[in-house]
Amino acid sequence: MSEDRRVSKRIPFRGKVKYGSADPTLGGYSFNLSEGGIGIKAYRMFPPQSKITIFLYLGDETIRLEGVVRWVSPTLPGARSSMGIKFISRTDGIKSVYQRRINRMTIDEDLSNVA
Repeated sequence: MSEDRRVSKRIPFRGKVKYGSADPTLGGYSFNLSEGGIGIKAYRMFPPQSKITIFLYLGDETIRLEGVVRWVSPTLPGARSSMGIKFISRTDGIKSVYQRRINRMTIDEDLSNVA
């Protein structure tokens, strides 16, 4: 079994994305997020080690990210596949989004323990 080398916790996170090798024109959505990467579900995958650009859309805010495909899950034709992306350029924007989501999860967890 391989060792999990993540520095930060992976959290559920659904958001609209556009991605591509040069010009992000392919659409999909994120399904999880960490400070070091993002999981994407879409119909078009890139092979591991491919460098891609991702636009993550959060309401009025768009965050541009650069990453490398670390893994791709196989799937049936016509179905969405999953792809794990490791960030090679992190912005303050993605760090802020991650931290806000962690804080909200912590508050939700604390409130559920009170009830």
